Amino acid sequence: MNKKSSPESSPVPGFQEETRPGRVLESEKIQRVTLISFEGICVHADGKILDANQALSNITGYSPEELVRAELLSLVAPEYHKTVTEHVNSGREEPYEVMAVHKDGTLFPMEIQGKNMHFEGHIIRIASFRDVTERNRAEELYRILTNRLQTGVYIVQDGRFRFVNSLFESYTGYAKDEVLGRSGLMAVHPRDKKILKMQASEMLRGERTSPCEFRIIRKDGQVRRVMGLVSHIQFNKRPAILGSGMDITELRKAQKKLEDLEALESLILDTIPHAVLGLENRRIIFANNGVRDVFGWEPADLIGQSSRVLYRSEKDFRETGRAFYGDTTKQRFHRDEVECRRFDGQIILCALTGSKLGASSRSRKAVVVFEDITKRKQAETALVRERDFAESLIETAQALVLVLDPGGKIVRFNPYTEEVLGYSLEEVRGKSWMETFMPASEWRVMRAAFREALNKQQTTERTNILITRDGSKRIVNWCSKTLRGSGGDMIGLLTVGQDVTEAKEAERKLSENYERMRLMSSELARTEERERQQLATELHDRIGQTMAVAKMKLEALQKDAEATRLSEPLDEILGIVDQLIKDTRSLTFDLSPPVLYILGLAAALEWLAEQYQTKYGLRVRFRKQGTGKVKLDKDRDFVLFRCAQELLMNVTKHARAENVLVMMKTSGKKLEIVIEDDGVGIDTGILKAPREWTKGFGLFSIRERLSFLGGRFFVESVPGGGTRTRMVVSDTLSTRRPGAKNADDESSGRRLLQES
Repeated sequence: MNKKSSPESSPVPGFQEETRPGRVLESEKIQRVTLISFEGICVHADGKILDANQALSNITGYSPEELVRAELLSLVAPEYHKTVTEHVNSGREEPYEVMAVHKDGTLFPMEIQGKNMHFEGHIIRIASFRDVTERNRAEELYRILTNRLQTGVYIVQDGRFRFVNSLFESYTGYAKDEVLGRSGLMAVHPRDKKILKMQASEMLRGERTSPCEFRIIRKDGQVRRVMGLVSHIQFNKRPAILGSGMDITELRKAQKKLEDLEALESLILDTIPHAVLGLENRRIIFANNGVRDVFGWEPADLIGQSSRVLYRSEKDFRETGRAFYGDTTKQRFHRDEVECRRFDGQIILCALTGSKLGASSRSRKAVVVFEDITKRKQAETALVRERDFAESLIETAQALVLVLDPGGKIVRFNPYTEEVLGYSLEEVRGKSWMETFMPASEWRVMRAAFREALNKQQTTERTNILITRDGSKRIVNWCSKTLRGSGGDMIGLLTVGQDVTEAKEAERKLSENYERMRLMSSELARTEERERQQLATELHDRIGQTMAVAKMKLEALQKDAEATRLSEPLDEILGIVDQLIKDTRSLTFDLSPPVLYILGLAAALEWLAEQYQTKYGLRVRFRKQGTGKVKLDKDRDFVLFRCAQELLMNVTKHARAENVLVMMKTSGKKLEIVIEDDGVGIDTGILKAPREWTKGFGLFSIRERLSFLGGRFFVESVPGGGTRTRMVVSDTLSTRRPGAKNADDESSGRRLLQES
């Protein structure tokens, strides 16, 4: 180390004498860099080192104290002084390589990278130093290895070849000078470039581990097949792609021939859904994959074993052998059904087909095929049982079962049909079903229905009238199914009917009862409202006015009793009377709000929204939309108002909502009332039927009341997403049965509260 670079030399120009050089690396910003780095780091200005870390001391052999105030160029071989000076003066930041001088005088390769910084108002430069001796040795070793490998090796940088080894030149036919600097895809077959780019990208991202396989076009025009791998590397201090490739053209050709032969053999044996065994002296020398399905054995486990392991008993094994091998002069094939034993001990029934190999009568080689027919035999037995069961079912069924031919003539019907119609099968077999048992007025329609049924696999329910032997009429619901033969041709129609005469009569009576109930319910609602209105009038006109007079009398008495002992009791009595008047007025409005009958439904809903906002602290808004003029009678106005009141009460009790929207919309002759909240939501399933009288019955009751008026009720809700209810009526009264479903009666989903 040059003594002029000792710590005692003069300070760097521009720095105060009291500025200790070590303070530079003590700054928090630079300390973070030096503490996490394994590289040598120093700070220098005007060619002098101001501070250095321990790693730089380890690399150069100088102590940190020796490095401080030393000349930066003293660490570099003289022939590289110019390179270092140019990088420092120009402020360049890219890494560069020089030969460094160790304290013991030895030279070693070192990579330097610097960056200018501001410190206490001055420009300094911080530099990192890396000993690249081992890296350079590794790169040299890599170059030696790539030229000795049995694979082509190449490096691509910026999309162009930067290095190729001799084997790469060999299988592409291009010399190194013809490749370097050209596109990395220059030799790739045009049709494979896209897929190669995609697979290489997957490999570089770590998404693919298997090699890429692609075609190249050699310099002489030959197409060769190559298998290769790629990975990221640093080449000349910059990112690059390292690739390796192997010419597998001949390998693929040989492999293809072998695969074709193996595929043919495998296809022949494995497409046979049975166990195929090669036998010699009844020992197994070959087994296909079918033995797994038939016997549960692995093919390899059977090789060398006696075929006895496949038979249920020794007796079956010997009898099959005698039958197959007994007459060697006349018989080369043998077929039989024999019980066999699977690997798990299960007994199965197999169809056995054996064929001897070789023309010699003494040949003991054979191929035997075992087909598991257990399920087929079971199916045949089950089919017989099912047929017998079906026959029994048809004979005993309490339904009309009828078979017609394609012309509509009677082929067969069951005893119950005889019972209903009063005719035996023999009396009407071969006659037209429609002309014999249906009114003439239905023939045209039923012939069209019959033709439609023949053209369909299965028809939906259809109802018609049958005339019995005694002239009475029966109402029957029919379902039909086309009958087809084994060849798929249509051979007739099977139709099953249910006598619903009594059910239809009961339905008619129920409908009449329902109409009476609807009228009674409507009258009950009107009566209830009249009673409410009368009671409200009585409260207002009698009790309310009487209490008002009493209050005036008490107020007059209070003036006379001032400053007496009666003053305080009179104050209390006046307070009680005031509260009674308020309670009476509130009860009057609850029983029958005058605003509903004086100003109409819209004004009543707006008043109701204001009441709930005042009483319960909710933000309740009312909005009216539409220009339609819907005229409803007072009874329906009252029902809609009460339903809206119940829905708002539900919101206050259960929804835990903050905002509520009450909206009345008119369109044509239709009126719709919407109540929407931002609460916790409900289970819309309770509308179908309340699970208990205390849960969901209110909504169920609203739906039924609206249904009596010919209206509809919709609920849209999701848990946590609020609830939106809609009541829809028109000024035309309907008699729809309560509980009857509309296509859109219930729906899930959610609309957010809309701002007005």
